Amino acid sequence: MALRETNLIPLEILTRRFLFRHLRSWTILLVVCILTLIGVYYYQTRMVMANQRSLTTLQDIPSLVGAKVQEVNQIQEELEKLDQQRIVLQTIIRNQPYSRVLSRLASLMHKNTWLTQLTIEDSPDQAHNARLILVGYAFANEELALFLKHLSADPMFDQVFLKFVKEAKEVPLDKERKITRDLIYFQIECEILAG
Repeated sequence: MALRETNLIPLEILTRRFLFRHLRSWTILLVVCILTLIGVYYYQTRMVMANQRSLTTLQDIPSLVGAKVQEVNQIQEELEKLDQQRIVLQTIIRNQPYSRVLSRLASLMHKNTWLTQLTIEDSPDQAHNARLILVGYAFANEELALFLKHLSADPMFDQVFLKFVKEAKEVPLDKERKITRDLIYFQIECEILAG
């Protein structure tokens, strides 16, 4: 007796299995190819393109440095402007209102002593106080002495010094009536204390 192979599985099922195996192998092959392409693309974008970017950034360095230098120059100009404004503001802040000085002088003087010249000299540094120079006339030495006493006792004024005193003969008091009188001409120097 001879053995004969028979397939008990219908041909349709065998054909279908063959087709599924064939499709599965081609799908696996396509997926492997696609994954390989994605890996190559990823490698190119991360490694090769990064090297090209660094080359382009090396070429862009002069323009970037130039832009940063311009920014630094602008900041320096702004700092110089701010420094000038700070100096002006310090000058304004340092200068005290001299209306207080004039008011205090007016309260210390009496009717028989008057000023013809008043000079306030600011010191260039803040360590020293402003210097006050008073030039004027008094009817008598006693009235000048009283003014000096009041000026020396006032806390706003320090180092009161009588620079000179002269007797002025026939100083015109009223030009229309031609009234003249002998007066005491004086110059006083002192410091104005800040505060």
